[in-house]
Amino acid sequence: MGKLKRLIANKPIDGDLSQYNFKDAETNFNYENSTGLPLNRDKFVKKDLYTTCIRDEVNDAIILENIKFDGLPFIRIDKLRISNAGVSYDIRGIDIRGYMVSDQRFSPFNADGTRKSYSNLEPGNMPAGSRFFRWTPGDVSEYTDLGNASFLQQQQIVSNFSSDTGESNIIVEDFANSTTSFDPVANLPLRADSPMRLIDNATSNPIYIIIWMKGDANRAWGADRRKRRVYVFQIDNLDCFDSNGNGIITPALIPEGFSKSGGGGSGGGAESAAFKINKEDFQVTICTLPGAQNQNVLNTDIIQSVIPPSDFYFSTTSGVNLIDFINYNIDSINFDDINKLNKLKVNQSVFINSVQIIRTK
Repeated sequence: MGKLKRLIANKPIDGDLSQYNFKDAETNFNYENSTGLPLNRDKFVKKDLYTTCIRDEVNDAIILENIKFDGLPFIRIDKLRISNAGVSYDIRGIDIRGYMVSDQRFSPFNADGTRKSYSNLEPGNMPAGSRFFRWTPGDVSEYTDLGNASFLQQQQIVSNFSSDTGESNIIVEDFANSTTSFDPVANLPLRADSPMRLIDNATSNPIYIIIWMKGDANRAWGADRRKRRVYVFQIDNLDCFDSNGNGIITPALIPEGFSKSGGGGSGGGAESAAFKINKEDFQVTICTLPGAQNQNVLNTDIIQSVIPPSDFYFSTTSGVNLIDFINYNIDSINFDDINKLNKLKVNQSVFINSVQIIRTK
């Protein structure tokens, strides 16, 4: 049987687009020359060997215009909600600041693995250019939460940092309360070569997002200084890639974190820090796909339907890659395994009914 394959329209039925095989030396790829037609056939015998192609609008557009997943790598804050720590008295002089660093730049841990003290984590000791926002929202009443930092909701902080992008083309996003001096290149340095300029894909180099919070008690005589609180949220950089070091889009991560308070109270009776961040109230999404920006595409409505590339597996637990399976040497296939594969689920919902292999010599 020939290995050459060609699409032929309106065969074997009008309206079909079918794939037929041809001999290796064939140069005239019309229907009559296909090896998929039975010998001594007549027009009433429907025994062609062919594959019918069912067209899909999105797939056709992707192939025709070479449309890629439209997106750039990014670090995005999905949610930051700040709660009242249960303190009495109204809160004044509120000041919330966010910093972003990699472990290579600044570690919140001591050499022996213990957590650094508040004095080592307060703003004066943070690396230059590491602050990416500062928020001074005004006063709130006692027992009242500061609430959602709406300006950070689904807000990208930095993007376009794949390794084939020049440093000058990395995008530091401009948003309400952002800090224009934020320098991701200086504060997210790598420890080894990586497909991302700001995130290591094979060497441990965690990313830390550090939130510093200040709020004083509003007393009759003025401000009663409370302790400050700082939260350190740690993102494992290796979770931002698949097991082979290839880029992915993480789900909304809820990073592990710890807090330290300090800075001293004024001795007026209101000492404890005013604010806290509950674990579920800070979420981050990171994309490490190289992505692309489609240019001169006519079917612009299709772009939003193109999803990121990913490996296809028979099931989420089997670890059997479909492409690897298709490429098996026919003589090396254990046909007992075929029966096992037939029973696996696709995406946990659709069963593979059969795997047929035609042996030809």
